[in-house]
Amino acid sequence: MHNMEVMQREKEHNQETDKLKMNSKIGDISEEVSKKLMQKEMKLREEMQSKYSELEKVRFQYVRNYCHV
Repeated sequence: MHNMEVMQREKEHNQETDKLKMNSKIGDISEEVSKKLMQKEMKLREEMQSKYSELEKVRFQYVRNYCHV
């Protein structure tokens, strides 16, 4: 009977250890995905700002060249 209790405790301990390892991996993966998403968001924002600046330049040139009052 005592052996079975010890084996059961070891099994529970191993399961808890596996859960902790899995939670740690999930946390690491989540952090990595968040970091990559942030990098992509920053890149998209930079591209959007660049395109907006280009558009403003074109609009300004158009107004200057074709809309003289």
